[in-house]
Amino acid sequence: MRNHVLVDAEGAEDKMETPPPLPPILYEDEALVVFDKPAGLVVHPAAGHQTGTLVDALRRYLPADSELHTADPDRLGLVHRLDRGTSGVLVVARTVAIKASLMRQFAERQVQKIYLALVMGRMTPDRGSIEGPVGRSPKDRVRMAVTSSGRSSETEFVVRERFPNAALLEVYPKTGRTHQIRVHLSGIHHPVVGDATYGGASAKWPRQWPPRPMLHAWRLEFLHPLTNKRVSVTAPIPDDFARTVQGFRAGSHS
Repeated sequence: MRNHVLVDAEGAEDKMETPPPLPPILYEDEALVVFDKPAGLVVHPAAGHQTGTLVDALRRYLPADSELHTADPDRLGLVHRLDRGTSGVLVVARTVAIKASLMRQFAERQVQKIYLALVMGRMTPDRGSIEGPVGRSPKDRVRMAVTSSGRSSETEFVVRERFPNAALLEVYPKTGRTHQIRVHLSGIHHPVVGDATYGGASAKWPRQWPPRPMLHAWRLEFLHPLTNKRVSVTAPIPDDFARTVQGFRAGSHS
């Protein structure tokens, strides 16, 4: 376990003026680098979060003459993203060619993504698959939802541990839609613990309730663009996630 420092709650305006420190590196070579993204860190600039992002840190990390600075300055070598409140494995390419190769793997569903999610409620099945098109909510454009106008999405899960009123899951998103895991789990009435946006927060436990969704990008497996060998990278479970799981295990949230 490692201690991941929260920056701000999801949706808060980013007030950081200087680039954040580079997250811990889990793996790196001449082609790519894999980071352990802390919860609270915004990945790339967006409305309300123009500064203090991972991209700001990458601008200093990548060589000044890197082609990524001109090819896509707002995203640099990012090939995928994690929500602000989600921690875990995030891969960044060092060149345009490597970025294109990795993005192709994501698009063709050749990348295996395994998340850990702590969800609310009594989860009955040991495993399951959730399907439903995910897109912008017609009622609230800030939120995502299962909607007929959305893009096809599929999420599989396996129950790893059960508690009296929660469960720890391994989650395997087969597609990569915005907020997909959070929306799908909320849709089956098992929202991610701490996820105020999709029904996973409660006033019952004001002191112990986590300030972010208990969702962790635990493991990522992909083919290395240069060697074509399988690479598997795992991010340690953050302390806040471990403490929250232990709270449910000990019954302090019942």
